Amino acid sequence: MRKTVFALGAALVMLGGCDQIRDAVGGEPEEGAATGQATTISFNLGNGEVQIPAPEGFCVRDIDNDQTAALQAQIDVANDLVGYFERCGEEQTVEYVLVKIPRDVPTGLTKDQFLDGMEQELSSPEVQAQLDKGIEQASRNAGDVRISGNDIGYRGRDEDCIYIGGNVQVVAEDVTVSGPAATCLTAANGQAFSVSSYDHSDDPVSLDDLKARSRAVAASLTP
Repeated sequence: MRKTVFALGAALVMLGGCDQIRDAVGGEPEEGAATGQATTISFNLGNGEVQIPAPEGFCVRDIDNDQTAALQAQIDVANDLVGYFERCGEEQTVEYVLVKIPRDVPTGLTKDQFLDGMEQELSSPEVQAQLDKGIEQASRNAGDVRISGNDIGYRGRDEDCIYIGGNVQVVAEDVTVSGPAATCLTAANGQAFSVSSYDHSDDPVSLDDLKARSRAVAASLTP
């Protein structure tokens, strides 16, 4: 499971994929990135296709041929991005939810088996080093984008999720973006996936609110 912990650290730094950072490193603003039409995302997970509806107030962002999504893929090579929800009506995305599938993670486990294994792994004194390693690798992948997340750590477990969260700061050129982030890691169809919620607005919601948002999005998955 250590590769999963590493992937969680990498996944949470994805404030680096926000629109402000994209613009700072030379990307072009993208009009109408949110489709305004699609209300769900669909992707292959384990032994079949699944869907997740956009949470209330959020729109589906089309990740195909999207510069912000491409920057995320460059930074986070430990996970595959399969879904992107952003707050509807934002000129630049500052509040968003990412759905990812970690690579190189064991498959075939039930949700309870997966959560029990992850909880045991996260109880290890070495876990923070693995999270930090994932963040450091993502920062190296980001080139001129500098990423830090010194207080990212294990934030508990319930019947649906293992939680990782904290505050992330990303700097590119003269642009600094920071804010809380919370990931729910869970499993369905015998495969792990993660839902990470971010808010780097001027008045962000609490980490507990983002945990609840990530949990709700993950729980809304259907075959």
